[in-house]
Amino acid sequence: MKKLISFIIICLFIIPGVFAFEDFYSFDEPEEGFRIKDRKFEMGFGAGVNIANDFLSVNKIFQDTVILDLDDLSLGLRMEAGAEVPWHFNINFRTWGVGLFAKLEATGALGLNGDMLSFKQATNKKSDFNSAVFMSIGVDSFFYIQDFKVRFKPAVFYPILYVVPDRLSYTYNSTTEGTNLGIDYDIRVYTAFALGEDGMADSFSLTASPGFDFSVGIEYPLSEKTGLKNTVPILDFDIGLDLVNIPIVGAKMNNYILINGVISGNGENLEDFLDSFDMEQDTSFEDGSSGGIERAFKMYVWANWYPLNGITKSRDFFTVTPVLGFAINTLYIDPFSMEVGIRARLNMANLFFAGAGINYEDRIWRNSLMLGINSRAFELNIGADLRSQDFLSSWTANGFDLNIGMKFGW
Repeated sequence: MKKLISFIIICLFIIPGVFAFEDFYSFDEPEEGFRIKDRKFEMGFGAGVNIANDFLSVNKIFQDTVILDLDDLSLGLRMEAGAEVPWHFNINFRTWGVGLFAKLEATGALGLNGDMLSFKQATNKKSDFNSAVFMSIGVDSFFYIQDFKVRFKPAVFYPILYVVPDRLSYTYNSTTEGTNLGIDYDIRVYTAFALGEDGMADSFSLTASPGFDFSVGIEYPLSEKTGLKNTVPILDFDIGLDLVNIPIVGAKMNNYILINGVISGNGENLEDFLDSFDMEQDTSFEDGSSGGIERAFKMYVWANWYPLNGITKSRDFFTVTPVLGFAINTLYIDPFSMEVGIRARLNMANLFFAGAGINYEDRIWRNSLMLGINSRAFELNIGADLRSQDFLSSWTANGFDLNIGMKFGW
């Protein structure tokens, strides 16, 4: 009980946030029978690409005749795309491990207001439009403090591209005196280098400054230390608390492209409105600090449940992991979003892996599958998912993710 109280105190007062770490380190107690041994050192890399929306599914796109219900646009239109290329090198021991990692990641999102798309009357309705490209490098480590497994991951990140709107709003008013419509936008496209009037880099001299954050997590074998799994073998589980990207120093960018404009029209009737319809846009290349740029902060609580351990005598043969948390991402108008999900993983002698999950992460519903094979010297993992911002649309191929990862070592 004292250790459980210590765990809660650490979660509430010592660790100020949460992160879901990559499973680089996995050291279970030795088991009888055949099993591929864990690697003491490894190098790995991978790649992934994804796209999602909540309006069009793949089966609609590839029909001979595409039929669209524009009434669905009254709920808005959300689109997102991303890609990442990670790399890591780790040295792993039973009670501690340390390694280096690097990642190039890009994201972009568009969230258009439903009132604007359906031309409903509204005042100053805002839409999302953002993009970011980051390069990060850091140290990934784990160690034990008594029965607590602690993971610590400091990182330096460098912004290459960062796009945020100062204003992207829609107004439409119709009265007896006439109709007024306007879409106003001011969008800043920050770059890591200065751009000339032709939109090309003046030089490849970097003008942005990096930021620094860290991630930390803690894991505790609750059912083992309380004796619960000895009384009820099916209730064998560990619990954890993770924090992602706790900000220390924000990155800064000193060059941006300012794109501003207005689409407007007014009149007492349709003819007057069409005659007055106008679109103006201006683009300028500016110098000015972006202020502190931070990566999305996330917090998770989770559990690794091993329901078949009492039968198979292999703790990680089948693992179920529920996750609950939240994220704060300042790229969006509403920075806060929930993170929730459940995934299951099958591990056959550390030789074959299979996994599946349903998760809501980064404002996207993801229905995922993963397969892997491991010979100790080489491991290959391939994953895919169907995804969308809408839960039902995530099952109708409104988006997808494909990723591959390889590890080498011994």
